[in-house]
Amino acid sequence: MISELDKCTLFNLLREKGGQVANGKVRSTYFSEEMELVGFIPYTHNYLRQSDYGLSVNLNSSLYVAPNLVQFSRDTPVYPFFKRISSAKDKKYKLERNIFVYSVFDEIPSSLLQKKKCKYPYDGEQLKNILQDSNKLDGLFNYEEDICYTGKEDDCEFSCGIENMTAISDDFLCLCAYINKVTGTISYVVFHSKEVVRVFSENDNER
Repeated sequence: MISELDKCTLFNLLREKGGQVANGKVRSTYFSEEMELVGFIPYTHNYLRQSDYGLSVNLNSSLYVAPNLVQFSRDTPVYPFFKRISSAKDKKYKLERNIFVYSVFDEIPSSLLQKKKCKYPYDGEQLKNILQDSNKLDGLFNYEEDICYTGKEDDCEFSCGIENMTAISDDFLCLCAYINKVTGTISYVVFHSKEVVRVFSENDNER
């Protein structure tokens, strides 16, 4: 049974309401400060990994944040974040340069990425190139006309980020900002969506 606190996590609110916008006050179960929700970062087990160098990513080692982009350290790639997230279930996405389907990259061997000389970020054009050599992924795509990906049960669509970029992933992280009491400046932190809770006022009817 889901507790009242769990119902207010971004993970569960997305599934209850079908969408969320990156704004408003939030708290984390692991952090006492009240924060502002800044953006959503598509996430899979292998996504936040530096494929070219084999480095693991420490989510909060030293965050560098720019408009719609975040970097976890100077040794890792720059990752996009988005202002809006919604359910991607049963939606069809034509594989194009502005489409990034992160949901499937946990199923692609790193050796195949290296063979095809794919470079992060892996857009729809690179994914089509990979599909030419990977029968393993055939069941995930529709080949009747253009090659399309159909959103699965837990897939999310990320939008309102860099230009017309759209991302699809089955999980997400939350980028948050707070005032550092020591320095008096804005600091950033990243938590999993199951760890971030919306702060509702007594008069808030959206809950």
